[in-house]
Amino acid sequence: MIFDILFFLNLFVLVPFSKGGGIDLDYLRVLDDRLMYSIEYKPIDQFPVDIDEKEGKLIQITSPDQEHYKCLIPTINSYSKKRIEAYTGPSPAQLLNPIYGENICSYKFEAYWNYELCHGRYVLQYHEEKDTKKRTEFFLGNYVSVAAVVQAKNFDQLNPPTKKIGDEMRAYYPVTYSHGTLCDLTGKPRQTDVLYVCEEVILFFIIDAMDF
Repeated sequence: MIFDILFFLNLFVLVPFSKGGGIDLDYLRVLDDRLMYSIEYKPIDQFPVDIDEKEGKLIQITSPDQEHYKCLIPTINSYSKKRIEAYTGPSPAQLLNPIYGENICSYKFEAYWNYELCHGRYVLQYHEEKDTKKRTEFFLGNYVSVAAVVQAKNFDQLNPPTKKIGDEMRAYYPVTYSHGTLCDLTGKPRQTDVLYVCEEVILFFIIDAMDF
């Protein structure tokens, strides 16, 4: 039995702050993620007379109340993603080494099964009865340093594998945890691939756990 653990190494949320240093609550009250646009109203005397095509496109619209508006739709310059041809920084394996040395664990709680990922040590699946405190657990894999070194050497960091997360394809770094508890169906030790995905602000978070 093989598992995939999809893991966010980092996660970030942008929250606006007021001038006094606190969170801008007025902004949060009107925040609506369904709005995919931003409108800025200007007095007529501040509206540009001549519009450069590079700035955008000027159109005239009429509201249901027969109010007439001139709207400037800004031009958004398209860009193409550049492929990295060379990289001299630390490898994904080197970036993970400090985590392994600090005995950091991450958790995911679901309706029945819970998951415990202790980085550089093991992946555990367990269920605990609330009344009797009886615990059922399976080790989904253990970290094997020798195998991890080989896996790191074979990893192409200029062309990493990708996986769809939400609506976006994201690059990830896989680490295999093997020699887990024997599976009743196959009679073989359980094995888990932990897929690390990076963001900017540090927050360890398991996205999903999939059974194959």
